[in-house]
Amino acid sequence: MELFIMKQVLIAVPFPPELLATIRDVSPDIEVEQVSFSDRKWPDGFSTAAEVYYAAGVMPSLELAPNLRWIQMHWAGINSLRDDGYTIPGTGDPQGELPDRVYPSEATRSMLKECDYVVITLPLTSQTHHLINRDMLKEMKPNAYLINIGRGSIIHEADLIHALKKGWIAGAGLDVFEEEPLPADSPLWQMENVILTPHISGFTPHYDERAVDLFGENLRRYLSGKPLLNLVNREREY
Repeated sequence: MELFIMKQVLIAVPFPPELLATIRDVSPDIEVEQVSFSDRKWPDGFSTAAEVYYAAGVMPSLELAPNLRWIQMHWAGINSLRDDGYTIPGTGDPQGELPDRVYPSEATRSMLKECDYVVITLPLTSQTHHLINRDMLKEMKPNAYLINIGRGSIIHEADLIHALKKGWIAGAGLDVFEEEPLPADSPLWQMENVILTPHISGFTPHYDERAVDLFGENLRRYLSGKPLLNLVNREREY
């Protein structure tokens, strides 16, 4: 089983519990309870994901790839270089060591043909806007699933809906959309092979606490004249 993570250079790859839950939910051989979206809106009290810890006390991010290899899931990355930005301690892949294979961006089409799950964690830039369109979707396997926890406009939504209806791919798990909240007239609400969540994959019970920690670290760096974390690079557009 191939899992293809689409990321940008020097962007930490997030592996929240939400991602694993989405992979579980879109898989047809795993029975799960689904929220009814018959009224085409998010239900009141839609909660964020709880955090999952291993006995050693680390987030699943750090141990995710080795454990999923145990169930014969392999990792492939695109432009997965060493990350020099901010990551939650004990999580992520700052050395860029987890992918079994790394492909250049120009090999995206050939890579899509191999993967059972394609996970998008990209920022939205002029280069990534509608990166996943009709042509790219046609390259995917008919039993493959597309999961987006990056930005909605990376996927051409109309092309995705067409691909899902035509059976070009098996299904999709979407946490982000071209228009948010997702319009009530979107066909995505009623598609049985689509899992929808309201842009919550990055939120956990400790999100605010970590945001304060990051602010404190940047304040210390600023006062001591050191480079700040998570600065926007206008040339990269993120």
